[in-house]
Amino acid sequence: MKKQTKLLLSSIGMGITGWLSIGIGYTSTMGSTLNGILFMGGLLLCFIALIVFILSFKEHE
Repeated sequence: MKKQTKLLLSSIGMGITGWLSIGIGYTSTMGSTLNGILFMGGLLLCFIALIVFILSFKEHE
């Protein structure tokens, strides 16, 4: 498998995981500290996924 394809698939996987983590952290009724960790971790994961997604297309050039 090409490096570009691996980067693209990993960025999609990280984006979905981050999106789910944001949703769980935002809507759950667990302790407020755990909600904040899940929410901020999801945002960080989505940001990293966006960077990897952009890098996967720059790898193609």
